[in-house]
Amino acid sequence: MNTDHHVTGLFTGRTRDAMITDIEERKARVRLAGSGEEALRLLELERPDVLVSDIGMRGMDGYELIRARDLSRCNP
Repeated sequence: MNTDHHVTGLFTGRTRDAMITDIEERKARVRLAGSGEEALRLLELERPDVLVSDIGMRGMDGYELIRARDLSRCNP
């Protein structure tokens, strides 16, 4: 991995707690979202290299989040 560029990741729902320690130990910059709606707001501010989402979140689930993200890329 190129040490000049840190990987950024956005984690939602239950995936946040399961992976955050391991990811941060590898010096990645991590952003956390408690919901799909919050993740969309964060995606407006920054485009992470990786998006990991819980497909079983309440409200907007992970599938809906990915569809909404893809639509926002088509309609800047």
